Amino acid sequence: LRFDLKSFLWLLAVGFAAFVVVGVYAAVITGEGVTGGGAYDGAWRGLTGNKNEFGRTIALGFAVVTASGILGLIPKKMAAAIALGCFVSLLLSRSATSFVTAFASLAVGASLYVSLGGRVGNLRLNPVIGISVLFGGSALVGFVLATNWVEILTALGRDPTLTGRTDLWAWAISLNEGREWLGAGFR
Repeated sequence: LRFDLKSFLWLLAVGFAAFVVVGVYAAVITGEGVTGGGAYDGAWRGLTGNKNEFGRTIALGFAVVTASGILGLIPKKMAAAIALGCFVSLLLSRSATSFVTAFASLAVGASLYVSLGGRVGNLRLNPVIGISVLFGGSALVGFVLATNWVEILTALGRDPTLTGRTDLWAWAISLNEGREWLGAGFR
């Protein structure tokens, strides 16, 4: 890249700010950026076509701009304003996966930064201790996710059967019963 990291992140933040402004323009002024009818009535989609594409871009903007502002790589007031715009747009998109991804990426990034010896104020964690805590914490989070994944998906409004697909797969597999040698295929 021809830009140093601060210039690149500043330009990226300006791009995300423009994306938020265009999304607000599409949703509020023209009304074209809002989903009409169906299960997602009123969800913002900006000019992207659907709420999930809009949500993914806004989630990336929220995470990158927030982290850049916290680390002092872009001006803090600018980062706060853009991150707030991204956060509100993310809520209005009603894209639950993007919302969770934005905050999870910030949590993972912060954990890695601190664990590997990144400075927080005047404090700096010894990387050996940090990595040990990181592995222990990762194991704990993995255990909680593995034992409670149905409840977590339900709380996020997601179907643990992948919108009925696993029921369909079980039915399709059952079609092969009694056809061990030739199986069942097309027609």
